[in-house]
Amino acid sequence: IKQDGDRVLVHCFAGCLWSDCVEALGIERGAFSNRGTSPPPEVVKPPLPPISLDVIEPLPKVAREWLTKHRCISEKVQKWARLGCARDRVAIPVWDKDGNIVDIRLWLRPEKRTNGQSKIFSWERGRGGSRLYPIDGNGPEEVVLCAGELDALALMSLNIPALTTTGSESSFPRRIAQEMKDLGIKRVRVLLDADETGIKGTQLRIERLREQGIEATGIFWQNRLKGWDVTDEIREYGNVNNIL
Repeated sequence: IKQDGDRVLVHCFAGCLWSDCVEALGIERGAFSNRGTSPPPEVVKPPLPPISLDVIEPLPKVAREWLTKHRCISEKVQKWARLGCARDRVAIPVWDKDGNIVDIRLWLRPEKRTNGQSKIFSWERGRGGSRLYPIDGNGPEEVVLCAGELDALALMSLNIPALTTTGSESSFPRRIAQEMKDLGIKRVRVLLDADETGIKGTQLRIERLREQGIEATGIFWQNRLKGWDVTDEIREYGNVNNIL
């Protein structure tokens, strides 16, 4: 993002659509017409071909055990989510409603993040942006909407229906709320991280979900450290009963 005279230039290196970028910034499309300038037309890029799971390797036993102990994801859920490894990272396949693998998120364990390495990123340019994860065509009417793919899998390991969105916690495009409605979801409890981004993200999600007629409730952490999340709670107490 940079300013060029009286213009603001925005470029997304992950290949997100223009509308996704302005929504992530909290700017409505109509705001661009206030100075007599119409918003640029949406450029619809052809979808990238599905990714074969052959590009990732199975998780070794030590990695599966680490995910169970430190991320609270059962081996049953790891197998269901088709977790693997690639590029020295945990590979998290992301699929669409038809079951096509549209992205693979590559997550790096905290102790391996050196020299400013990213915590998580998409498989390749053009596959980023906000997507629902994990999508289940026969999903329940009520879900917990959390922050992060691994947090969602940790909740599912406790038999709690959960969803998240890939990409930034501060972004929740209206199309995502529409997708949740189309999946038949009627009630959502929003449980993000215990920080300012989590609070703002919760409020944004409630607003967008209610626009679609979905009953949305925000849940906020009390008496927890800054940055506390679902996985921290499960590691400490074995469940999330205290917050839910």
